[in-house]
Amino acid sequence: MNISSAAANQPVVYLQFQWEGGWEYFWAIDNIVLSQLPDYERNLTNAFMTHIDGGYEFHTIPQNQFGSSITLGADVTNQGANAQTNLTVPATVNPGGLTASQTFANVDPGATVSMSQTVNIGTLAEGDYTISYSLTSDQDGLETNPDNDSYTRTFRVNNLSYALDGKGIHPTAIENLTSLGSNSFTGAADGLEVMTYYQCRVPTAVYAIRAELAAGTVAGSAIIASIHDTLNVLQNDNLNQPISQTDVITLTATDVTNGYVIATFDNPVNLPVGAFYASVRLLSNNNANVIRIVDDVTVPQPNIASLIYIPNDQVYGNGNASAVRLVLDPTIGIQESRELVGVGMYPNPTTGLLNFTTIWGGNHAIEVLDILGNQVMTQRLNGNGTIDLTGMAKGVYMVRVEHANGTMVQRVALD
Repeated sequence: MNISSAAANQPVVYLQFQWEGGWEYFWAIDNIVLSQLPDYERNLTNAFMTHIDGGYEFHTIPQNQFGSSITLGADVTNQGANAQTNLTVPATVNPGGLTASQTFANVDPGATVSMSQTVNIGTLAEGDYTISYSLTSDQDGLETNPDNDSYTRTFRVNNLSYALDGKGIHPTAIENLTSLGSNSFTGAADGLEVMTYYQCRVPTAVYAIRAELAAGTVAGSAIIASIHDTLNVLQNDNLNQPISQTDVITLTATDVTNGYVIATFDNPVNLPVGAFYASVRLLSNNNANVIRIVDDVTVPQPNIASLIYIPNDQVYGNGNASAVRLVLDPTIGIQESRELVGVGMYPNPTTGLLNFTTIWGGNHAIEVLDILGNQVMTQRLNGNGTIDLTGMAKGVYMVRVEHANGTMVQRVALD
């Protein structure tokens, strides 16, 4: 707060604080310090990337969920005593070198400006991306603390997963993970629902829900995973009519060690264009077997981005990103089968012909699936042979091989 205009040249200055809120919150103020503002000090307080409207910042996004553009933005506050002129906020996305920039002619002391620019993206390849934001102005050489003039954000493009949270993707320096679970709320030991928002730009097949487990989770706890229409959840507090729901999945010691649990649907859940909540219901046997879910609070999210439902109470939002993810991998159930070793396929990528090698005798049933899990080809080979993908659309396919000794799946790119 700049009090210069009111307090300059006054021998005594009194500050009065008054709370005008309701009963639910209060302020506790102590250790007040009066200090002189630096002459020039700007602060890049926040930066963001969003691929949909509403301010949701997803961190793992399938290629087909992007539109033609993304929005890059940042918030900058002038914390100095003098105006910043020609304040420019550039942003660069790498790999790819996508850029955006916005200039503000004059930013008064105490003022905050927000950069928001739409960037055409074409098709982003699968992989991890870093967005670098920085500040420049006419006062570059006079800046008191240049360390707060930059910001880094990250996201991942992956066709097999859709996740609001950024666990393991955020820069380590800013990642902030908490958790919530069966022992977080009174009366919620068996039945707490943890929900995360997903918007589908195109029809989307969901094969499972993956929940990231936090410290304190005990084997023997359980979840029921489900997908809900947003209208039922937000307007009606109704979680009794899921679009689809799994059986009860009991957590094993391996799940706890791995740090996640996957609940697979009996059949793919084909979601239309629209908005949905992915949910896990936590069951702890009255907290004899506690279960806790990772909660990503690194990036502020809209209030309804993640929700909880407390049994016999209501739905609450908190502006966070619970790590409840959509699994879009059509082979997720297959991966739980006994792994077949000694089988190879090359070249990968291929322009059409895929050589198949095996150390096993006997019949091999081969199934080719597209990225949505649709069967596009079947073949049987007795030993080594060739799989001909010529004529199929370019893209990534899943080649599933079944043999008496097990099952394996390999991703193959067709160029």
